[in-house]
Amino acid sequence: MKNRLCEMFGIEVPIFAFSHCRNVVVEVSKAGGLGVLGMARMSAEQVHEELRWIDEHIGGKPYGIDILNPASYEALGDRKFDPERLFPQAQRDFVKTLLDEAGIPPLPEADAEAIMKAMVNQFTFTPAISLFVECENEAQLRALAAALAAGGAELMPLGNYGFSQLFAWVNDRFGVSWQLNLP
Repeated sequence: MKNRLCEMFGIEVPIFAFSHCRNVVVEVSKAGGLGVLGMARMSAEQVHEELRWIDEHIGGKPYGIDILNPASYEALGDRKFDPERLFPQAQRDFVKTLLDEAGIPPLPEADAEAIMKAMVNQFTFTPAISLFVECENEAQLRALAAALAAGGAELMPLGNYGFSQLFAWVNDRFGVSWQLNLP
């Protein structure tokens, strides 16, 4: 199937798969589409490793990367992933039963700990997800931008960027991303 998208991206079919899984990216591209690796929650070392692996397995096919980068990256060190706190007991029981019935044994403790630690580093706020607020007037936008940026960070300072009268993009002190707009 040839169309403008296929020609533009050098692909055979207009299928785009955005995934955080390098295997999915490779298989979609090898099948003629365009796999796109989402990297917003990866450290620089992780990005390098993922791209190296893709390059080794993709057979020269095109692929993309979602280059949205957080304002900063902070590994969470030895913080623990706590499934008991994060997931309801009914969900944990369901998953355990599913694994038991499929005959899948528990992971060795060291492997399980490494996976849990990697998962903790995934659960952070990034600008990949923003709360978008349309303000009623300039005073409201300015007040919100100042209050939200206090103790946080300005990603795009208050200004006219051509797509609206006034816009600001900030992270609050908790790392939550806010886009404030005056249409």
